[in-house]
Amino acid sequence: MAVRIAIVDTGVNRSHPWLQDCEIEGISVTGDAAEMCCSSGFDDEVNHGTVVAAVIHAFCPNAALYAVRVTGRREDSPSELATEEAVAVAIQRCRDAGIRIVNVSYSFQRTRSDVLAQTCRRARDDGMVIVAAYTNGDIGPAYPAGLPM
Repeated sequence: MAVRIAIVDTGVNRSHPWLQDCEIEGISVTGDAAEMCCSSGFDDEVNHGTVVAAVIHAFCPNAALYAVRVTGRREDSPSELATEEAVAVAIQRCRDAGIRIVNVSYSFQRTRSDVLAQTCRRARDDGMVIVAAYTNGDIGPAYPAGLPM
């Protein structure tokens, strides 16, 4: 069985030429805490997640990728940006699926709730490795990478 690596990002375009020989499955987790929606569609219209997937595939060609789209279709729309709640649900879904390595391409300037921190701690306690963006410019430590573990 291949190692499964999750990519929590804008989704993945399975038809991208760099990913033609890659095993990819996934889900979409979007919305706020009150209206969280999980579905099977994870197509990437922004291409950030696709590029991340291609880099991971280049270095780990035998890994099976699990795409988790946590943002809407348009990255430039504030209502379509990822939320902490969506990232927490995404990590939990990866944990439930038995995935041990998760790349989180999002960072938040500060945490508004303990949900993301608690989810990351539970994942760590279960032996998951979460690779997360630490900053995006000069905003200082960002979360979840900046969470005390």
